[in-house]
Amino acid sequence: SLRGLSFGSPRPLRWLWRRAAALPKEAPPRDADADAALALALGGFDDPRLPLVLDLGCGFGTSLLSLSRPAGPVGAGLVPPRCNLLGCDSSALKTAFATGTASRWGTAATARFASASAERCLAAAASS
Repeated sequence: SLRGLSFGSPRPLRWLWRRAAALPKEAPPRDADADAALALALGGFDDPRLPLVLDLGCGFGTSLLSLSRPAGPVGAGLVPPRCNLLGCDSSALKTAFATGTASRWGTAATARFASASAERCLAAAASS
């Protein structure tokens, strides 16, 4: 039960840690698959010369996609409109979901996702 928990005590952090530790972990994709996914993602930007923003461990891409939203009545995007966004996660299912969301939101030209480890993603970004 979460009754009586205050966020000023270490108890909620222990509860979160136990919960996260109990979840099954997904192994990172094979290096060849990760490299192919990263090459596809990095090659899909309309203008590869723009600055690149990385989200390592992006999951379903909610943070990166919310940053990429254009300015409007709901709120302005926090990332400048002229940059490329790349999210990497070890789960191919989560990155496929994020790719579909980016496509539906019309941000697929600047927000791309790849199933790769953080190390592979950083190496690919550094070499691009």
